[in-house]
Amino acid sequence: MAHDVKKLLTLTMPGGKTKFNPSWLEKQDASGRTLSLWCKKDPTSKFAGYCFVCLKSVSCSNSGAAQLINHADGQNHKNNIKQTHDNTQKRFVVTPSTSAQGGGDKEKPAASTFKLQTVTTKDQVRSAEILWALKVATDGFSFRSCDNLPTLFQSMFPGPVSQEFSMSRTKMSYIFSDGLGSYFRKEIAEKNKNHKVSIHNSI
Repeated sequence: MAHDVKKLLTLTMPGGKTKFNPSWLEKQDASGRTLSLWCKKDPTSKFAGYCFVCLKSVSCSNSGAAQLINHADGQNHKNNIKQTHDNTQKRFVVTPSTSAQGGGDKEKPAASTFKLQTVTTKDQVRSAEILWALKVATDGFSFRSCDNLPTLFQSMFPGPVSQEFSMSRTKMSYIFSDGLGSYFRKEIAEKNKNHKVSIHNSI
């Protein structure tokens, strides 16, 4: 009993405020999700958790973990959880690593590292638009050919990526001038920053 009282005192402050307890993250909300899947300690307050799905601080100063669980019962939180689940998927990314053998500097391939990354629909759409822009550049397609392209792709490849895919002649022009163009200009400048360039006028 004395141990329980001491533990309770460590979780409370004068005035009856309850401090956030990391052990609460192992609890489950009404939907059966572990709190750690959407909550963490609020870095700005010792009396609150932070819901990184709703992007908001959740006070726990009155009834502790019960307040966090009550937040999860809110319709706004449920909608945000659903949207996050629907718009993300997992994919494996294989990253080859190297290891030095013997005393030399030569590196030999070692076991590959597997990483699980979260890919959002927004990221997939952005990648699709960049890939199409590169296709236009390498094959010499006209910007006009990009008009009505989203409608065609939606018919050919139904899904969330084609539904969000956006392209037109004006957008393609913008991608080249302010997107890919800016990127490649910086790449060229970086690669040639140590080279001197001189211009000779010949008559």
